[in-house]
Amino acid sequence: MHESFALLIPIFGTIGTFTVIVILRMYQNKERMAMIEKGQDPSIFNPKSNKSGVLIFAGLSIGAGVGLLVANFLEAVFGMEEVAYFSMLFIFGGFGLILGRKMANKEDSKED
Repeated sequence: MHESFALLIPIFGTIGTFTVIVILRMYQNKERMAMIEKGQDPSIFNPKSNKSGVLIFAGLSIGAGVGLLVANFLEAVFGMEEVAYFSMLFIFGGFGLILGRKMANKEDSKED
């Protein structure tokens, strides 16, 4: 009995996600059409190229990688197990986000 419910969870999850995406796109299209009918410019929905997002993601990835490396070292030397992985991942990932954001701000100020 429980196996059948376990099979339905990913199916309904996928269908639900797809439905939400379709409905959001439908309402976004209606909103754009209403703006065009009123004579407004719908270009506010077009995303600008955001190079700073790449730097932030790179900082997060590097920080997470260093955190996992440090956690592996802590496990091998001091015998710490799961706590080391979670804590180092979050600590170094946070440092990576801060560093990536500072680099992105520096790049944005260069462009202006």
